[in-house]
Amino acid sequence: MYDKAKNGFTPEQLAQFEANVQKAEAVVSNAEYQLKNAAVISPLKGYVSANNIHAGEMVNASLPAMTVVNTDQMYVVIGVSEADIARFTISN
Repeated sequence: MYDKAKNGFTPEQLAQFEANVQKAEAVVSNAEYQLKNAAVISPLKGYVSANNIHAGEMVNASLPAMTVVNTDQMYVVIGVSEADIARFTISN
């Protein structure tokens, strides 16, 4: 034990420590990359009307993860009696 403390680590041990450091750095780099790419950004301006995934689930490429409603233009169909039609106006 004394000789080990006096002489320090062997070259093989130092190489193993260095390999462990490089492995840990690679794990951190991968985690940072995954975190950076974890944000879901919609090209539409609107709001999420349906969230089809939950925390911890894997996303399937063939199914939508979320449904985003575009609020730039909306189309509404309503039933209005002829007597009340004069009360309605179209506004932007």
